Amino acid sequence: MKKITQLILILLSINISNAVAQVTTNFNNENLISSRGTFSKNYATSIDFTVPAKNIEALLEKETQDKLKSNETKPFRLAEPVAIDLDIAKQIKWTYDSEFAYGKYTITQTGALSSSINFDQFYLPNGSQLFVYNENGSMITGPVTEKENNVNKIWGSWVYKGNTINIEIKTPKTSLNSLVLHANNIAYGYKEIYKSVKVGGYGTSGPCNINVICPLGNGWEGERNSVSTILNSSGDEFCTGSLIMNTCGTNAPFYLTANHCFDGNAAGWRFAFQAWSTTCPNPGVNTTGVIYNGSTLRARNAASDFCLVELNTTPPTNSGLHYAGWNRGAAPALNATGIHHPSGDLMKISRANNPVTISSYAGTTNQHWRANWSPQNNGAGATVTAITEPGSSGSPLFDQDHRIIGQLHGGPSACNVANLWDYYGRFDLSWTGGGTNSTRLSNWLDPQNTGVITTNTANISSLIKANLASYSIVGVNQFCTSANYSISNLPIGATVQWYLTNSFTTNSVSSNVLTLNRVSDGNDVINAIVTICGFTPFTIQKNIRVGGAPILINSNQTDCDQVTFTVNGAAPTAIYNWSSDLNTILYNGTSTTATTSSNTIAATASSYDYPIVNTTNTCNQSVGISGIYNPYERNIQGLYPEYASCGEHVSVSVNTTQYDTYYRWYINDILVKEGTNAYSYCTCYNEGPYARQSGNNTIRVEVETNCNASSTGYGEFFWMCGYYRYANVDVFPNPAKDQVNIKLKQLDSKINPKSLKEIREVIVFDKLGNIKGRYKYPSQTKAITLSVTNLITDIYFLEITDGKNKSRIQLSVEK
Repeated sequence: MKKITQLILILLSINISNAVAQVTTNFNNENLISSRGTFSKNYATSIDFTVPAKNIEALLEKETQDKLKSNETKPFRLAEPVAIDLDIAKQIKWTYDSEFAYGKYTITQTGALSSSINFDQFYLPNGSQLFVYNENGSMITGPVTEKENNVNKIWGSWVYKGNTINIEIKTPKTSLNSLVLHANNIAYGYKEIYKSVKVGGYGTSGPCNINVICPLGNGWEGERNSVSTILNSSGDEFCTGSLIMNTCGTNAPFYLTANHCFDGNAAGWRFAFQAWSTTCPNPGVNTTGVIYNGSTLRARNAASDFCLVELNTTPPTNSGLHYAGWNRGAAPALNATGIHHPSGDLMKISRANNPVTISSYAGTTNQHWRANWSPQNNGAGATVTAITEPGSSGSPLFDQDHRIIGQLHGGPSACNVANLWDYYGRFDLSWTGGGTNSTRLSNWLDPQNTGVITTNTANISSLIKANLASYSIVGVNQFCTSANYSISNLPIGATVQWYLTNSFTTNSVSSNVLTLNRVSDGNDVINAIVTICGFTPFTIQKNIRVGGAPILINSNQTDCDQVTFTVNGAAPTAIYNWSSDLNTILYNGTSTTATTSSNTIAATASSYDYPIVNTTNTCNQSVGISGIYNPYERNIQGLYPEYASCGEHVSVSVNTTQYDTYYRWYINDILVKEGTNAYSYCTCYNEGPYARQSGNNTIRVEVETNCNASSTGYGEFFWMCGYYRYANVDVFPNPAKDQVNIKLKQLDSKINPKSLKEIREVIVFDKLGNIKGRYKYPSQTKAITLSVTNLITDIYFLEITDGKNKSRIQLSVEK
């Protein structure tokens, strides 16, 4: 038996993967979408945002010149990133029914051949459905639901044919103000990657390539289900890669690609699996593909050009996806097969009938396998030599036993050329890589150091679940004296570290079973940190009640001085002994004390007071509780978002009673509206030049009643008008965990008059405008380090000022 107490735990990373989050894209939707959208609503038909035309020839020439200037292998580039600042959730013109709000937003890039969009602020309320599609819906992604919400609060679309992107959303009216859809980037496609006459048809790659569905791909069904194309964080480059096995046989979604594909932000990568033609002949047509958003960098090394990431989403067991096996032996494969997405096209297959050879490439010595491609039947009666192309980078090379031996770095091969070979970074050398966890594969793919040389490709349905969504804590939600808790179906070798958020119990652990003994009453949270086969631990939580259920007193005013009090949560046979804390509540109109067997009692109370009741809880313990009674308490309602930009309005209301006679509304203590009918107030009224100001604002309503009493409601909002958002401030790291650095950049104040001269004050706001911290600094301060250990994982805003100019910058905090 191991005694445990409240633990202070430092976790390098917490796996919060959602095991069912995946999005389907129909690349060949023949049921085209009208202006009424997927929800058949009367949307405005105008274009909401237009990106001006770009010189496509100039973009192609620039790409050519960039390649000539560098000898480095580059991913397949298809688009030019365009920075935008679109708060789509706020700009949509909404239409409503009884339950939902519906909106559609259309973006057109004049002259673009393809388009994709990135959201740097993304949150869908529960019950939402988002669809993203091109002009006529021939390519459509969705429904995107709240399952796509993630710790990075980002999301990116796939690439759509044409110059138009439609964003259509359905969300519950009650949570509309929680919807966040802010786009910071759109990719202007200057290459035609969808060439087929078919709707959404591919066909960009060379004609010598062979579709993986052709006879050459027979027997490779498992491996093709491990391969995907990668769209990078800016939506402008394609690569290829593969889900890859580990020695524990768990479903941890490690994914192997090339180091030269890494763009510095794997969190924004998108992975499209099962994107192969449904028929053998070129160019082929893909009907659907499964897309996953986001990954986390685990290791990479330039010598053998490998990059290992872990998908932020674990594919579900019924997805059909496979994890590719591997061979880390040094012996050359007798023959080799490549599965890849050349030029971002549908999945292709290439074959080298001869052994691979150790080779040098890209300035490294003997770090690569060279595969010499062989002529093959293309399934249409012709013999061709299928090769690789840009876009194939990072794709796996398999040996004769269907095991990965490397990933594509580059090479001279192409259709109709003499040099029909390519170079793959050697898996056996990537295994030890640069000698550290961040530069080698071994500790990720063999965390228990078993020394295994090979693994085989496996269907995810046969793997051990190693993610949060697959497990839960088993045990009662409430107990009076003691209870046991465990995690069911844990694999052999899994370890659990338990701790509780509060201190209402004593604890002991035996064989991964937690026993709790009550010390006092209260709500607590059980935390179980589970580690399976040495992989990144994940935390499971369960809310419990220690002792009797919580007891609450509610009040209901029935007349000016008449009220009923109701107790909820006591034992079914409880007796209730009532009293009045301030001796102004008369029970049954006669006394400040009363005893009743009913949980409801009538009283006379004309002013603020505390009703008190002594009773018995569900654990048969005697308890005393008190409530608060304020007969005319007012709450400002609908104050969201508390951040309002220039031109935006704050519209709020106040709860009313039948006794109200007159209302007065104040902003910043200035009377702006009054009268006998003032249920709601909007800042769009002409309240004078000083009623709203940049920064913090107060809003107050005073209410008179015919009960010879008055009451006040109070709220705050933050108005951003007049704020210079970016100025000359660097904030790093962002996202931050424990601390963030704020540093002024040197700018010419004559050119940029809003640049800050010094840091005199920093205010930290949460998304709702609440101040989470205010820090002042002496004059001439140019750089500071700010602790964020008190902040939970969320989006915040930093307001930095020198006393004259201000800069407002978004900060992500991730624990």
